[in-house]
Amino acid sequence: MRKIKEVKPRLKEVLVARGIKQNELAKLTGISESVLSRFDKQERHDTMTKFILRDALGLKSTDELFKVIYEDKSE
Repeated sequence: MRKIKEVKPRLKEVLVARGIKQNELAKLTGISESVLSRFDKQERHDTMTKFILRDALGLKSTDELFKVIYEDKSE
């Protein structure tokens, strides 16, 4: 089993890929722009927020909001 080194939020990357602006997502979801702007900087994320974002962005899983980085075997 690979050991997880870090989990990085990637909301900004998802928004760019979908051509959606943060203010548009805020209007669509009811999540404030300030909460959205802090999403990629936070270590912990509210479960409800993740599911609202998943649905609004048409993602298959909340996992798509994050990038998982694994430790090298040499570490």
